[in-house]
Amino acid sequence: MTNLVGHTGSWRAHALASALLAVTLFTVALDVYSRNISEFAGSSILQLLPPVLISIVVGCVAFVITGIAGFKPVGMSVVLGAAACVIAASQGVTASVIPPIDGGTHPYIVSSGRGVVEFILLFAIFLLTTGFAILRLREALVILSGLTFLAVLIPIYNLAARDRISTSLGPLMTLSRDVNVIHIMFDSLQSDAFKQIAEQQPDLLPEFDGFTYYPDHAGYANWTTLSIAAIQTGRLFFDQHQDGMDPIEEIGEWLRLSSMMSHLADKGWDVSAVQPSNAFCFRTKYYCSTLPFLSNSIGQRLGKQRKSNPLIVVDLALLRLAPTLLKPLVYNEGKLLWSDATGPANADSSTANDIALSMDFAKILTEDIAVTDDNPVYKFLHFYPPHKPFILDEDCRIGAARTEDWPNYLPQATCAVKQMAGILQALKRLGAYDNSVIIFQSDTGLGMVRPTENADPKITSVVEYSSPQLVGYARPTLLIKPLGATGPLRVSSGQTSHLNTFSLINDATAGRTNLPNVTAPKDRSFVVSRIIRAGTTSVSPYEQFSIVGNVADSAAWQYGGMLSRPGVPYLARPIQSATFSIDADEPLKPNQSIRLVGSVSGGNDVEYTFLRRIKDDKLEIIKDWSPDNTATWEVDENGMTPCVANILMAARNRVMGPSEQQINVEKVAKISASECH
Repeated sequence: MTNLVGHTGSWRAHALASALLAVTLFTVALDVYSRNISEFAGSSILQLLPPVLISIVVGCVAFVITGIAGFKPVGMSVVLGAAACVIAASQGVTASVIPPIDGGTHPYIVSSGRGVVEFILLFAIFLLTTGFAILRLREALVILSGLTFLAVLIPIYNLAARDRISTSLGPLMTLSRDVNVIHIMFDSLQSDAFKQIAEQQPDLLPEFDGFTYYPDHAGYANWTTLSIAAIQTGRLFFDQHQDGMDPIEEIGEWLRLSSMMSHLADKGWDVSAVQPSNAFCFRTKYYCSTLPFLSNSIGQRLGKQRKSNPLIVVDLALLRLAPTLLKPLVYNEGKLLWSDATGPANADSSTANDIALSMDFAKILTEDIAVTDDNPVYKFLHFYPPHKPFILDEDCRIGAARTEDWPNYLPQATCAVKQMAGILQALKRLGAYDNSVIIFQSDTGLGMVRPTENADPKITSVVEYSSPQLVGYARPTLLIKPLGATGPLRVSSGQTSHLNTFSLINDATAGRTNLPNVTAPKDRSFVVSRIIRAGTTSVSPYEQFSIVGNVADSAAWQYGGMLSRPGVPYLARPIQSATFSIDADEPLKPNQSIRLVGSVSGGNDVEYTFLRRIKDDKLEIIKDWSPDNTATWEVDENGMTPCVANILMAARNRVMGPSEQQINVEKVAKISASECH
């Protein structure tokens, strides 16, 4: 090939191709940033500066190398074409489900099938892009510019969609001169906890002037997302879920089209909401935001500054582009390759931050809310306390996370009740108390077991709960103050559920809200499911219960079975066989780090545990039950038998269906040590 030094036209062509390559690479970082914009504090320029500089450097290096090496500009265009297509492919087929980045340690489980599909796809893309070499330079650059433009449209769309999520506190601080409905959800406030707090701190009760407490109120599910759907739309998720739909996007669509928020917005009410999920705010006809999106505004209002590492954008972009087999290296079990995104925090750090933000938001709400609106106002505000981790004392001071038990739950729940009282005091101070309907409603309880209650045996399998834990999850707090109501706190004897929320609010507003009728069966329903996240491909199985009587009475609970969909029993496929291998040559050496790999045929939702035999034929856990089929063990000589390692693997269906089966496999490996010769 001819060196291009001195050929100005060729250098210009290389410069253009290199610039397009740099833009295309930056597109990945821009897309990552736009999808997670609420998680980054500070200036967007500072967050995007590192990927901009890296993209420029890569473009310059490509420009110099290909120019000096004598590559034709069309050859450079082939590289650009491949890069553009890889980026486009990474948005779809090759995009993997990434484990959370929350301060915890999480393995990245590589799918060999996905790796094969990715290899075939990228090879096909390479063959396709080599076809550009037979085109004239101008034609090749036009085509590749078009590819780059399409790739750039993806993050632009993401940014536009997320820009619809407001970062302004203003609409949340308005009250109506006419009528207000203030609907506040304190996450995981158990009804019996509220009762105990009210009994132990009677000085709080006068603040609840005109309220009615519903002790026999039943939730619908053990997760916030499903509970919000029932409260806000009157839909029970598992009865109406469409197979194949992303469950979070599906619930977001319900909230957008048929929630009480959308109904009231259509009637001319000024509606504002703070939701626990960004997906619940996309394309809404009313103001909607989340605490992470509001965090910068909250920080500015209180003089607090948040920081985030700009290199995390680079890491996430690299994780997006990395081939499947290299993603575990970039992910680095949650710590990422170049940036320690979360520091020494624990797996609850993300929720702990949201709890702290909730406290800051509550402070601003009580100080800044004002009567400024002539239209009726409806607010739906999600607060995280008293959700775990338990970091608040009863005076709402933040400290280290405490053990998750009833004595440590109660102070955080007390803080939540005091936050309720603070909001009520603010409304009274403003003269907006009488013309406001106020609803304090929890999504779920938290399954907290009192010291006098037995946490065993477990009676559910999808998520293992004892009877007191199950009842605790099904007992969210509900308190309502109707328009103009006065007098000491009343206690209702009625049996209600989340499906009664529409009618209860209609009654409390004397019909002003005119919300649609929602049928609430007498026998209330409760489901136990695995956590429902965005991208979940299967929401089954779940366990169904009917509550025939008082929700607090375990004898009133009737088990409806483990289901894959309404009326269809879930059957776990039995494990046919299991084996595991030791990725090391024998004899093993003391202090050698070895990898254990398990595999099964048959089964579904399989999880694995690895153990070894030690003295007195006891078993020591190498790695506890996990969906990850690998474990790492450092060889030592303290086993049951000298010079030998007795290693076991057990595999079971994670969800225990009627075909439950656990299989155990044991291997014996020799250990090389001086005393063994």
